[in-house]
Amino acid sequence: MPTRLIGLADAGRARERVGGKAAVLGELAARGWPVPPGFVVTADALSDPDLDQVLAEAAERCGGGRFAVRSSGVAEDLPDASYAGLYETFLDVDVDGLADAVRSCFAAARADRVRSYHDRRAPAAPSAMAVL
Repeated sequence: MPTRLIGLADAGRARERVGGKAAVLGELAARGWPVPPGFVVTADALSDPDLDQVLAEAAERCGGGRFAVRSSGVAEDLPDASYAGLYETFLDVDVDGLADAVRSCFAAARADRVRSYHDRRAPAAPSAMAVL
């Protein structure tokens, strides 16, 4: 079964699936730095009909509350391209809005501005993305 969610503490060992931002946070957490609890949603999760429930349960394991939902792309920070500011970030998201924010974040990767930039700057680069 494909991995849908990866705990932030394990993200440092899954860079090719979770992207650089999540991997670095995972590496910092593994070294004992004070990183808030979290998880990474892989693209495989989008096909899960129970995604809303899966995310709500993961959020509760992190203590509930409010969340920042943001992209972590494999091709975000390349030597000749930077996707900073092209993807969406959602702040102060409650558990009930988590699934919609995750879907919207993934959808942003298919936006015209992202595709255009990708085609001009890094067409050979991987475009996989996860949501942190």
